[in-house]
Amino acid sequence: MVGRSVQMGDVSTTEYGSGGATVATRDSMLILDADRHALRALLFDLVDGAPRFVGEGASQMMTAGDVFTQDRLWEAVRALEDETGRKIASDNQILIPQQANGDGVDELFFTGLPVPAGKAALIAIGNGSLGRQLVRGIRQSPTVVASAAEDLGLSSTFSTTTLGAWLREVAPTALILVHDGGTSEDWDIVIEAVADAARDGTITTGIVIADDAKQQLVAQTLGGTLELSGIDPVDYEPWEIAAALESEFNEQYRQRVEKSDAIPAAQSARYVDRLHAIQSVASFLHRRMSRNVVSLNIGDGALVYQVSNRGSSTSFRGERDLALGARSLLRIAPERITRWLPYRWSAEELTEWILNRSLRPFSRPDSTTDRLVEAAVRREFVSDLVSDARLGENGNLDLVVVGPNFADQDLELALLTIIDGIAPQAGEGVITIALDAEGLMAPIGAISTVDPVYARDVIDQDFLVPMATCVVVNGEGERGALAVRGEMTLSSGETQRFSVPFGNLHLLVVDETQTADVTLNPEPGFHIGSHQPGESVEFSGDRTLFGGRIGIVIDARGRPISIPDDPESRVTLLRAWLNDMGSAAD
Repeated sequence: MVGRSVQMGDVSTTEYGSGGATVATRDSMLILDADRHALRALLFDLVDGAPRFVGEGASQMMTAGDVFTQDRLWEAVRALEDETGRKIASDNQILIPQQANGDGVDELFFTGLPVPAGKAALIAIGNGSLGRQLVRGIRQSPTVVASAAEDLGLSSTFSTTTLGAWLREVAPTALILVHDGGTSEDWDIVIEAVADAARDGTITTGIVIADDAKQQLVAQTLGGTLELSGIDPVDYEPWEIAAALESEFNEQYRQRVEKSDAIPAAQSARYVDRLHAIQSVASFLHRRMSRNVVSLNIGDGALVYQVSNRGSSTSFRGERDLALGARSLLRIAPERITRWLPYRWSAEELTEWILNRSLRPFSRPDSTTDRLVEAAVRREFVSDLVSDARLGENGNLDLVVVGPNFADQDLELALLTIIDGIAPQAGEGVITIALDAEGLMAPIGAISTVDPVYARDVIDQDFLVPMATCVVVNGEGERGALAVRGEMTLSSGETQRFSVPFGNLHLLVVDETQTADVTLNPEPGFHIGSHQPGESVEFSGDRTLFGGRIGIVIDARGRPISIPDDPESRVTLLRAWLNDMGSAAD
């Protein structure tokens, strides 16, 4: 293959960032967190000898066309200075290290997604599984990857017209061609379509995953147009190729950040992209708490990261969110979304709602209808993300951490959205849902790359806000028949008995300052976690439950969660679930 090679081998360790202050101590740290939604300046410092989150200043994007400038950077820094009463910068320079009078900071970090995610297109020729594995690998980097198989449903029959139109719509800068069992005729058709699409200069690089003869054929046709590299899949395992592509696209993104002049004052900072920063913190929570963790962030793009005893996986969908990527929600079948609404809505009404959101990406729900439609959209959006990350393959996830975007709606509705979208299960039947209310996950992850102890102490003091504990009752029965009886004893001594029919939710209100011992007695045919059907389960002692901001939810709807097809029954049931959670349907 003419051109450089994609680097294979050990890709488990990646260096992030360049430069940054070298100091003997790190008492104070400034983290700049930037994406297409906002630029935030966050200050961490020692308070009574312990690292704490001190304050934040922000410059918010107001329209889809807003861009970051130096003025926005200093707007965020000045807002931070006003909030903390400290001087952080002088003459448009961050003061490093911290001065004797307390001004300045000891270290500067840069995180987030400060430049748009890269765009790649993958065309797998054939019906093997390699193409799907490579898509999953690339989605572990700050890259929007479009798959011809996903978007077009292509099998072994290709059309130059269809592929050409798809490539023009996707407008990638990088192209990955994968020979996955297809015919030589298919390969020729794909190369012809790519050659035609590449003439406008948008596609600049290509990676060919095929034997040497096919690589040479691509080089003869496209070598004068694209910078090409190749991998022979016979020489490597699929996971090795996927890891190499992930590493390649991570490096490409890092280089784009370093070359960008959008925020010149941050170029001397240590840079850690948002994906890897969040992965660092979620992995720490897994090790420290012995919990199997799902991290869900929807902001500028959407990111799901899960880590458990079985391993970890990431899915980044930079083109899909509820703001600048709202138009992508049209890809979800309308009936999947409208089935979650406690009233009848047509596909046309939903399409109009999504298009209006795409025109006003930073708007907030201003009515009950808006609030419930957004919640319905979130459910199916989250469900797709969960499928992308293959969370269904792990039946033991017991800590769900969600970003601040979920606090934009009332917390009870947000919690219901999370439970319905992820449908988490745990071996013991108990799932904790926690909120990263201040959006600290990526900033703390950036700090952890150079000072894990400092990051650990901030996590212990300032990071997660418990939302609720969810106990899942599994089994099948007639809707409305008794599924479980229980008793809750609060740490204050108050006792409450309850029963929950199959298909229902029950909210136990527990003050944030209290814990609760809970005993559950499932009916025959119903069970908690890995316990036997009908087996009583007691949560007390070191298994006592916390309510968080909302309380303890007994979810007796089983898995998968079922919704009636009959419109009248569906509306009645959805209204009942909203009432169970204390969230208004009108």
